Amino acid sequence: MSMVYRIRYKEPKSAAEAEVLVQANSPTEALVKFRHSHSDGIDSPQPKELVTSVYAEYYGDDSPW
Repeated sequence: MSMVYRIRYKEPKSAAEAEVLVQANSPTEALVKFRHSHSDGIDSPQPKELVTSVYAEYYGDDSPW
């Protein structure tokens, strides 16, 4: 079952924190998708952003609350 994950991160030259929603089957897959979409390609193996958290968002009937 695919879920939506919220990824919070910091840019290297800024103290501000940003976030993005990613649809994936697991937190690991969400992080891989995030890294892929934010990379400069094969020439930049080091990630630009520092990921501070990855957690599931709950919507609709799947909500445990």
